[in-house]
Amino acid sequence: GGEGGGESLLYSHLELSKRETRINQVELLRDQIRRVRSSFNVLVRQLVKDKGAEIDKVEEKNVRLQEIIDELQVQEGLTRPSHAACEQEGWQLRVEDAEIKVEKYLSAAERAEAERARAEEEERRKANEGDDQIVRALGDMMGGTLEVKRETDVGVDLDKPDFYDGEDLTEEQQKQCREYERRLQIYEEELEKHRRALETEAKKIRGEVQAVLDAFDAKLHAVADEKLVVDAEAYQYELQVTLLLDSLVKEEDLALHITRLQKRADAAQLDLQSAGTNVEAFREELDAFREVYETLLNDDRQQDKALRRELADEAGPNFDALQRLWRKRTYPAALEGSPGGDQPATLDPFSAEREAEGELPRPEPLDLPWPDGLGSIPEDLDPEVVERFEGMRERKIDMEIEVKRMANRLLQLNQRLSELLAVHEDSQAQYQMAQDELRRLQDEGESEQYDLVMLFKVKQGTVEIDMETVMDEASDGAMVEVGSINTLNTAVRALGKEKVVTMGETKDFKSKIHATNWDIECLDFKAEEVADNTRFYQLLWVTKDLQATIKGGDEGRKAAENATLEKQMKHCKKLHDLKVEDMKKRLFKGHKQIREKELENGKLDEYVQDLAVSVAQREKIIRVRESDANAVDDDEYKMQEIVWRRLVLEEARQQSEDIAILKAEVDRLRQRTFPSFAKSWQARNGL
Repeated sequence: GGEGGGESLLYSHLELSKRETRINQVELLRDQIRRVRSSFNVLVRQLVKDKGAEIDKVEEKNVRLQEIIDELQVQEGLTRPSHAACEQEGWQLRVEDAEIKVEKYLSAAERAEAERARAEEEERRKANEGDDQIVRALGDMMGGTLEVKRETDVGVDLDKPDFYDGEDLTEEQQKQCREYERRLQIYEEELEKHRRALETEAKKIRGEVQAVLDAFDAKLHAVADEKLVVDAEAYQYELQVTLLLDSLVKEEDLALHITRLQKRADAAQLDLQSAGTNVEAFREELDAFREVYETLLNDDRQQDKALRRELADEAGPNFDALQRLWRKRTYPAALEGSPGGDQPATLDPFSAEREAEGELPRPEPLDLPWPDGLGSIPEDLDPEVVERFEGMRERKIDMEIEVKRMANRLLQLNQRLSELLAVHEDSQAQYQMAQDELRRLQDEGESEQYDLVMLFKVKQGTVEIDMETVMDEASDGAMVEVGSINTLNTAVRALGKEKVVTMGETKDFKSKIHATNWDIECLDFKAEEVADNTRFYQLLWVTKDLQATIKGGDEGRKAAENATLEKQMKHCKKLHDLKVEDMKKRLFKGHKQIREKELENGKLDEYVQDLAVSVAQREKIIRVRESDANAVDDDEYKMQEIVWRRLVLEEARQQSEDIAILKAEVDRLRQRTFPSFAKSWQARNGL
């Protein structure tokens, strides 16, 4: 990017509620990351250049230091810093020869050029072997070595005499030997001074090298700290980018879900409208059909009333027979014992299909003579009445068939209405579910749109609080600058300190007041006590006993009183022991009476249970007798008697067994516990 812009172009966190703003913010944050890292890369390149300069300085000093080491003839290493491979730009793209495992392919021209260069180098080497000018110059001028003689360094001539190691020397020779020894001593001293000077210089050079390295290390640490800051800033921007991209993805997924759910809701709404329309149309049809059916039922009931109204007077006493014939229906091929009666079973395999289509079986006509059991036609019954009766009966049968057909059709329509209502309810449930889910997703989308994530850079420890003690209600919360809060806290602390100082002074003053009041009260109390004692001694009646006590002659009387009191104490203790013993005996007697009463109560309870059983048995017998008196059927009476007798005998037997078991348990407990009552009571009371 360009040089302008930066954080000034970034949107505020509160402005990131729109999708376009979030996308722009992502690109701006990425550009800011590139800016931050690019600025740090410039700093790193400058650091690499500085390192090269520092390396050159160290190498210059190492040259002189190596000369000193060679002159002193010591084995010491040198500090030789160098560039790492990763410090060179483009090192990731550079390929070393050692990394290539395959032999390099050379063309014919390249191989010819390589052979020609090798031949020229070989000829040059052979020519130099014949007359090496450098070797000859070194041998002629410096004796074949580059080392400088030390005596020339110190300016002392050390020509050792030939007779120095001989014996029987003359005085002149001895004098020359002493002169040689003197010059040798001077030489060694000068040599020692020179060595120390070189060591000092080497130490100084090493210090300078270390100072250079320390200065560069300080720069390197500063850059490392800067890298931490840059990484933190870049990671912060990357986290913001990640959060924004995540919100964008969630928004897209939510929009996709809302679109799909909207389509499903529209389809469910269409199904609901269609089902509602079908239900309303079918309900109207059903209501119209029910009106027709009710009208037909009323007509069918009117047929019965018309029979009584038209033929009751004319038939006279034969009207009951006509009514039985009116209700009698004889179906063709009827099966005997078929359930129902109104719709007998038939052998026709297609009867069910005809009934489903509305065709019901028709009863057989009533032919004369009338069926057995109805008697013959009375002489006083007019044949015209019989003919009218048969016509009315045929119309009644036609009406009944039509009613049954309409009833079957009404049942089918009701079933169809139930199915349509079930479809309508299912469509309504699906539509409501889709609407609820759509509303939930829309609310979630709105909340996600304004539920912004804001990052704050805080010091470690400022948020380390117990969240349970923090109130969840923060509707009246506000964000305030840290500087304002610190200024306000400083003012509050200053006022608090002044208040504490004032309260401390007030406390000390009040403490002094309370201490003074306490001293005054103590002095008043002591004065009152002295006055009371004075008044008591002034009003005290001095008796002979008191005079004797004052004089000290009351010791014998006190001893006699002590002896009397001791005798009274022993007597009281003895009486107390006797009363305790008597109370224990009475307590034992009371426990014994309680146990006797408990045994007696147990017997009475058993007796009451026996009486209750007898009363229950007698009540049952009375109820059986009363039921026998009210019974009509002898078989039922005998059966009830057998049942009640068996119940009474079974209950009596069960109660007898229970009583026998309880009696045996009581006897066993009585035999086990009765002889040890006194011992157990004494053991419990510690006698």
